[in-house]
Amino acid sequence: MTGPEMYVELRGDMTQPVLLLHGLGCNGAVWDPLANLLLQRGFGVIVPDCIGHGRSPWSPACGLDQQAAAIASLLPRGRPIRIIGHSMGATIGLLLASGRFDVDIADVFAIGLKVNWGDDEINRMGEIRPVRFFATRAEAADRFLRVTGLVWLLDTAHRCVQAGIVETQAGFRLAADPKVFSVVREPVAPALARARATGVPVRLSCGSADSLVDIESLRCWDKDAVVFQGYGHNVHLEARMIADVFLGQPASNG
Repeated sequence: MTGPEMYVELRGDMTQPVLLLHGLGCNGAVWDPLANLLLQRGFGVIVPDCIGHGRSPWSPACGLDQQAAAIASLLPRGRPIRIIGHSMGATIGLLLASGRFDVDIADVFAIGLKVNWGDDEINRMGEIRPVRFFATRAEAADRFLRVTGLVWLLDTAHRCVQAGIVETQAGFRLAADPKVFSVVREPVAPALARARATGVPVRLSCGSADSLVDIESLRCWDKDAVVFQGYGHNVHLEARMIADVFLGQPASNG
């Protein structure tokens, strides 16, 4: 279904809704395994494609505040909403928990949230490049997997990869608007501080092999931050492990 400014999928019983927020350059279909597990456990899931990503339209305004406002307009009122967010999606979840968007957030489980960015990292990650067209879908799929860090983790036939590619008269391109990468220039620490100030429980986590995020930096904010041993930045694809920790069961891998 479509909602204001973005594509969103609503599945299951919304008595216990969980909002799943994808990372930069990706789309909501990356959550399919976790969404299915949550549905099996009695939760409803709300899974948007952020503005300028996947099946959602491009927009001149695609910053984190705009993303949070657009998502807030889609959320049910009158019940607490739990959030699982990956990377950029975790930051959007923190903004929703800040009290600024008139939504009731029960808690936020943040995966791979990079709190501290160096100038070199911002310049490298936040560089806006022109749209690149590819002659074949396979070439575009390969590029999508590399940009999102999903090489070896998803097959090119996966729904997430298909949603990450658009066919045009000029050829195949990534669905993500190059402008969205400028969000790495928006500071994350203030959003985390505001969410914590509202009293919304926030749990931080990352993979031990994450090249962007380290557990020490997360534990400066959350002394009980979870580290998933042996996993990288896209640890959220380990659906059963994430579901267990999210639902309060101890991480079996320390």
